[in-house]
Amino acid sequence: MLIPRPETETLVEESLRLFPDRNAGYRFLDLGTGTACLLVALLKEFPNATGVGVDSSKAALNWARRNVTSHRLHCRCTLALGNWDSAEGRFDLIVSNPPYIATSDRSALPVDVRGYEPAAALDGGQDGLKSYRALAPVLMKHLKPSGWALLEMGAGQHHLASEIMAAQGLFVARVVADLAGLARCLVVSPTSR
Repeated sequence: MLIPRPETETLVEESLRLFPDRNAGYRFLDLGTGTACLLVALLKEFPNATGVGVDSSKAALNWARRNVTSHRLHCRCTLALGNWDSAEGRFDLIVSNPPYIATSDRSALPVDVRGYEPAAALDGGQDGLKSYRALAPVLMKHLKPSGWALLEMGAGQHHLASEIMAAQGLFVARVVADLAGLARCLVVSPTSR
């Protein structure tokens, strides 16, 4: 079903803080775009920006296309089937809500999540951090020198996720809490600021 969760709003709010010029022609990349809810929200807030959404699921991209079309953003948004490294060029902002649930924890998820969400959208491997290991080199390759990446993460993952990013040479600027006060968004750049 790929239902957006309230926690993901933290990424959009942090994007608005990092990029105060709403009229700039930024380039956004959404890795694991799913329904494209993040990308649609960003493109609605930044009317001169363009975006690329990448997902490995054809079914997810069908939902993404519907959402992009219903918001009349198809002229500023490209959706691509592929892995995270299939995007081309560099971006001002990369966002991702990757799978971050440890495989052993999936059975404890609420029924409305584990019963309807695709396993590939939830399962972050043995420790829940598999996606961050895969994302780190992609961020280095696709972020502009002045760019930012915002990554959603699970409760208690910010220390290890930060270490993964730092080991790749990325600078972790801060961790942003969600409305419940949980560390939810990792703010990353290719250089210290």
